[in-house]
Amino acid sequence: MKKSILRTTNLTKSFGSVTAVSNADFSIDEGEIRAIIGANGAGKSTFVRILFGEITPDQGEVYLHDEQVFLSSPKDALDYGISMVPQDFGLIETMSVAENISLRDAHGSVIYKNATSFHLAQQILQSMSAVIDPEKIVNQLSVSEKQLVAIAKALNTKSNIVIFDEPTSVLDSNSFVVIKKLLNGLRDSGKSIIYVTHKLDEVFEVADSVSVFVDNKIVVTSAVSDVKKEDLFKYFNIAATIADPVHPGDKSTPLLLVKNLTTQYLDDVSFTINVGESVGVVSDNHVRSVELIKSIFGVSKRKFGTVTLNGKLLTTPSVCVANKVGFIPEDRRHDGIFALFRVFENISFLNFQKTSRLGVFNRESLVLNAKEYIEALRIKCKSVYQPISHISGGNQQKVLLARWMSYDFDLLLLLEPTAGIDLGGKSEFHSIILKLRNNGKSFLITSSDKRELERMCDKILVIKDGKIEEFTTTEGYFSPN
Repeated sequence: MKKSILRTTNLTKSFGSVTAVSNADFSIDEGEIRAIIGANGAGKSTFVRILFGEITPDQGEVYLHDEQVFLSSPKDALDYGISMVPQDFGLIETMSVAENISLRDAHGSVIYKNATSFHLAQQILQSMSAVIDPEKIVNQLSVSEKQLVAIAKALNTKSNIVIFDEPTSVLDSNSFVVIKKLLNGLRDSGKSIIYVTHKLDEVFEVADSVSVFVDNKIVVTSAVSDVKKEDLFKYFNIAATIADPVHPGDKSTPLLLVKNLTTQYLDDVSFTINVGESVGVVSDNHVRSVELIKSIFGVSKRKFGTVTLNGKLLTTPSVCVANKVGFIPEDRRHDGIFALFRVFENISFLNFQKTSRLGVFNRESLVLNAKEYIEALRIKCKSVYQPISHISGGNQQKVLLARWMSYDFDLLLLLEPTAGIDLGGKSEFHSIILKLRNNGKSFLITSSDKRELERMCDKILVIKDGKIEEFTTTEGYFSPN
């Protein structure tokens, strides 16, 4: 019979007048994978951050092996054998992969010796089947690679309890295979896994049990074998159905023309996006999909080729913005939001100059603009003045969309647009994109969730070995034949 390794009683945390976690009773056994699900802002991340010592609860107790412990810092948690892979990765961007993984070894020592750290990192990455150069600087990695390095760093502590806070929100399907194999191996070795996710498919693929957060409380805990997906859908206030594929109408006016685009990962790519058209990108390598969108926006270097919008050459991000081309990156925390700004400043950022007179911003106008989009997109925040870092990831993503909507874009480039967003939030996001498309806006979208592309896109662009293999209708691409 398995023994409980960690449990909590009446765990509660409030931030001002907002309750983040309320009376959470939780228990996990040795060698168990427990999924934690719930809508954005339901309390999941706050709960696991309490377990990792990042947040001190207002009341309640934490027990390890039935002995009460006090987790006042991540160091305390690590000392007790609890490690965490956070949403923001927790990596030092200017250090190498090996140095990040080896920052704290299993004995709590800090390691800087290059030879030692290199071999240690190489060993852990190989055990994960992750092909990443240990000597590479973290800021040169893709978002998916950073996530795998963050996992490797957590594994280096050799903890008995490992917390994964939405580890696959930015990973492609190939990387998830790596994660699944890793989780099974950890469980088989007796480790306990707390796995926060928005993806219900993952619950049934990797977890033994599931706990559901609703309105900051754990409302149900069950063995996965005892529940169906439909039972869990109801906690997200959406129906367990997939919308019919979008069928393109009369969209014959060219908007974006990509001609002979060649980069480090792309070879002679040419295609057109028309006004009011949504195009999804599918690739044999996620890096190529990302490279396509970043090179169009002028973030990634082009070796050859041109990109034009309405006949105007697009060369740099500033030129793209001036021509109403928007871009929402896959790593919203580092590359999208302005973490030190408030919600209204993040939404109205592109309108600062438009509303200024003699160099003075019209704050009232900016606030009114933000309130309009907060209401339209149902962004959950205490007020427009709330720091954006204090709202959930799903609502941060809505803020980024609101920023470009308020700027009245013609073309929006989206990288993994609903990563880390709960099912209800995804449904809302899809509906917004479809409405904008029907109003003549155009989109180029990458997503590791092909069902998302099926719902939102008119056409699918398939890239293989850096070249366009197919450019077809969404209906044609997803047809069984």
